[in-house]
Amino acid sequence: MIMKINLSPMNYQSFGTNTRRVRINKQGEIASSDERRFYDSSFDTLLYENTTLFFRYDLNRAYKKEMAAKYKYSDSWDGFRKTVVEHFKNAPKVNTYDFASSDGSEAYSLILSLIDELGEEASCKYFPIQAFDIDSGVVQIAKNGQIPCNIDDIGRFHQNLYNLYQSKYYAFSQDDKGYLFIANDNLKEKVQFQEADILSEIDKIEPSNSLVLCRNFWPYLDKDYREEAFKKLCERLDETSLIVIGYFDGSALNLPFKEYGFSDVCPFVYKKMPNNSF
Repeated sequence: MIMKINLSPMNYQSFGTNTRRVRINKQGEIASSDERRFYDSSFDTLLYENTTLFFRYDLNRAYKKEMAAKYKYSDSWDGFRKTVVEHFKNAPKVNTYDFASSDGSEAYSLILSLIDELGEEASCKYFPIQAFDIDSGVVQIAKNGQIPCNIDDIGRFHQNLYNLYQSKYYAFSQDDKGYLFIANDNLKEKVQFQEADILSEIDKIEPSNSLVLCRNFWPYLDKDYREEAFKKLCERLDETSLIVIGYFDGSALNLPFKEYGFSDVCPFVYKKMPNNSF
């Protein structure tokens, strides 16, 4: 799920069930973890990594405090998806973006959550999601809709989804290598995966009624790149839109949301306050 990483020694936190890493050597050659040469000691710098995790745990906490009086959320995205639906309830169309989308596990999780919450007809205003990653390998995996997963991922599907018909959207297969999530065409058509970095796409984001997921990659970015991308993103959006970050972003960085007139709606979810323009 990583888009661009500052070149520094390999000591990064792993927070996914499956990980694909890309390293670079002093000659500028690049090798990914699915190549034998990746394990050559000369490829000693991590360029970026992509991780898989369906229904990532951090969004279990992403809901407004007042909702806790009516519902109990601890092991699912229920609170997060209700927070999103409430915010955009009067929007005829929601522009949904997923940056550093990796192999598609986050985008597919979001689509299924919204369908489960609203039904297919009412949720269609959020689709298709525009999803971006700079790793051509994982973009192709995402487009194919066949994603390695494990038994914990499958457990989170059961914790998060209870209204939709599974066979209409996805299936699981198992072999001696493990489990595989398989998206049906009905699910794949609800997201468009593209190879791109965040800076190249910010100016194309619709300022109003946009849901922007940009999660768990900000600490890896080069400082100047990060500051420019974050500033442009905040300036691009108005008060009708939402930005969603991840636990890793908040634990490793103090992203300056207040500097650009944003306030937290709930953990990991931010919106611009009225009368803030730049």
